[in-house]
Amino acid sequence: MKQLVVDIGGTNTRICLVDEDYSIVLKDRMNWPGDFESYSKSLKEFCCRHLESSDTEKTVGLSVAGAYLTREGKAWIPNLFGETPVSPFDLFGKGRDSLFVTNDRVSGATGEMLMGAARGVRDFLYISIGTGVGMGIVSDGHVVDGSNGFAGSVGWLRFDGERIEDLVGGVGVTSRYEKLSGARLSAAEIFDLAEGGSQEAAEVLDVAARYLGKLMACFTNSMNPERIVLSGSIGSRWELLKDRALETLIEETSPMISLPDICLSNLGEDAQILGTAILMHHKIKVQEVY
Repeated sequence: MKQLVVDIGGTNTRICLVDEDYSIVLKDRMNWPGDFESYSKSLKEFCCRHLESSDTEKTVGLSVAGAYLTREGKAWIPNLFGETPVSPFDLFGKGRDSLFVTNDRVSGATGEMLMGAARGVRDFLYISIGTGVGMGIVSDGHVVDGSNGFAGSVGWLRFDGERIEDLVGGVGVTSRYEKLSGARLSAAEIFDLAEGGSQEAAEVLDVAARYLGKLMACFTNSMNPERIVLSGSIGSRWELLKDRALETLIEETSPMISLPDICLSNLGEDAQILGTAILMHHKIKVQEVY
């Protein structure tokens, strides 16, 4: 049976079908229409279309950027809905028995641990840097979710008075470059300029790299991971951040701690989809047994 998995990211929504071998056999995308009601209507239409097939599980898996508040059963997705948590069950028009919900830090870390760049590694950090910054934490083979689903919400950490999300994330890179040059470009364009030798772009990325190194050092000292897996549109440009970030990581990590191996995700954006499918399948099996 196929599984329908929805990943609500910071800027777009992906709707995928995953087969029994955990291969993604279909991938759809949906843009944010601007309001909750229209978004909910479109989601329901997309899901109904894919659930029509007789070989698709009727339970939908959902991974959200932000957090899923496990006690309240609410999703907190500030990039789309502001600061007020919303009910994912109302969003999809489904009950708790037919919608499995997790957050993208847990789903991404699960995907990397079981099928990706951290396969066989029991202690690692999964850092996704795109529009914002999030971290999946795996300790002794267990993904840390926290008491109410907020573990790994590192975008709120502050260094030198600024949030790490505004120092390293896409919005921060874009705004810093605009202040320096007067031009408003996308983060991808700024990385391309730096690669081509632009001094202004390189200066912006130097700041981002230094604070990425600080973030890594903070959690290397506190979690002692064996590996750090980088993902996201900015995380995947590691080569342009590497030298400065590693310099800072080495400076700020205890001399008694071995530096973690740092690598790129080999699943990319599919880590959340596959991780959700794995978690969802496990939950369904538990329900069937018990």
